Amino acid sequence: MRARGIGIRNIGRRLMLTPLLALAVLHLPQGDAQEVLGRFEAYMKARPTFTATMTVKSKMTPAVGQATYSVARPGLQVYNLKWGLGDYLFAQNREGVLEMSRDQRTYVIYAGIAGLEPPPLDVSEIADAVFPFSLLAGSITKTLPTETQYTWAGKDDEGDRVNIRLADPRMSLEGSVWIGADGALRKYDLTTTGADGVRHALLEGIAFTSAAPKLGTLESAIPNGFVPSRLPAPTYPLEIGRKLPTVSWTDARTGRDVRPPSGRWALLALDDAAASPKYRKTLDAAIELVRAQKGTTFEIRLGSTAPAAGAWDKSGSLERAIGVPGAPFWVLVKPDGTIGMLWYGFDGERPNLGLEALKGAFAESE
Repeated sequence: MRARGIGIRNIGRRLMLTPLLALAVLHLPQGDAQEVLGRFEAYMKARPTFTATMTVKSKMTPAVGQATYSVARPGLQVYNLKWGLGDYLFAQNREGVLEMSRDQRTYVIYAGIAGLEPPPLDVSEIADAVFPFSLLAGSITKTLPTETQYTWAGKDDEGDRVNIRLADPRMSLEGSVWIGADGALRKYDLTTTGADGVRHALLEGIAFTSAAPKLGTLESAIPNGFVPSRLPAPTYPLEIGRKLPTVSWTDARTGRDVRPPSGRWALLALDDAAASPKYRKTLDAAIELVRAQKGTTFEIRLGSTAPAAGAWDKSGSLERAIGVPGAPFWVLVKPDGTIGMLWYGFDGERPNLGLEALKGAFAESE
């Protein structure tokens, strides 16, 4: 594959800045700790839409902050954090991602990311330690390394306490979470020591409501006078909701030009010769989803190596016309010719993310 990622932008930095997420796989603690943490997962699974407010603290600073995190799955989230001298906003919808530093009066927008992801931290890093990854993932164990140990430590006024510990040469963890009788996360206290130093996050007074996020367009959320961050957003010609540019590719068997059909769904799945078997399985599932909508999928080979059959961007004109950031890359075209979804990259640990984005795009059009 040319790139391993989950959004239309520099994915490498996003994965590196959240090493705990990058290492995470499902780990089942034993005994009472398993029951308590499972209770939290069930609570989050039953709430695809929620708003959580919390107080934010850290041993690294005397400042006390306030944060609000609102989610409406599968594709909407808003996080506001006021902490010390920082005033930070992170928002994501079908358009893409907006990150804003209100105190610096700067922002950056990235287009076309599908599936909820952590903030990029390109305009401010104050959320690095205290973003509520466990609420995003709907799990404690899925956001921490496999070797992490969990021990039930009894009950107190906050709820059931589960201690967290990891002693590893690369990273150590020490902390606790408190889960209420209803399964809600009430308090989160974790110290992380690794190659980048010591980080501590204390989220307490966590309270949940069923309120949905309030977010219009990304542009409408930017106050007058704010300017783009000095880190430039990548130039990208495609946007969800806009018409697909005039494009074509070559039928490798006949040598004829092919264009996407009009009046029905079309998935352009661009990949290269290095596509993995696991990606192939995911693409086959995507083809079935598109077929169920009476649409057609075009698997288009990028690069100079011709496939034995099928479609090939022989001249590179398709890649240039739509600014392909890497492979694999999916473009879902709606029957009216507008773009319904963009998906870039493939994560073998989360192979169904692209399929969920496809389902979401179909559901929004019903």
